[in-house]
Amino acid sequence: MRRRDAGSAAVELAAAVPVVILVMAAILQTVAVISASSAANQAARDGARAVSLGRSASTAVEDSLPDGVDGARVVLLGDGRVEVQVDAVRIVPFVPTFTVTRSAVMP
Repeated sequence: MRRRDAGSAAVELAAAVPVVILVMAAILQTVAVISASSAANQAARDGARAVSLGRSASTAVEDSLPDGVDGARVVLLGDGRVEVQVDAVRIVPFVPTFTVTRSAVMP
């Protein structure tokens, strides 16, 4: 290695680390939104089934959601339709909160 190239690897690494961290944070945030979407979809289906059986949709939705999902909002729409709104976990502090809304109805 030549004398003038000494330390260039450290500079390149210092420039690449923040980019890698941001990409990883974006991937993790995307996974959190997809997970919240899946949980909200299943909870809406369970809530709609509960309504069709004459049970409480709110209780069914709360029982259906995983432990990490808090603050779900349940809206009963006409014709037995149930809408569930869930906030995705925020991984990156400066990213706004994503709210996922899913609805379902049983025939």
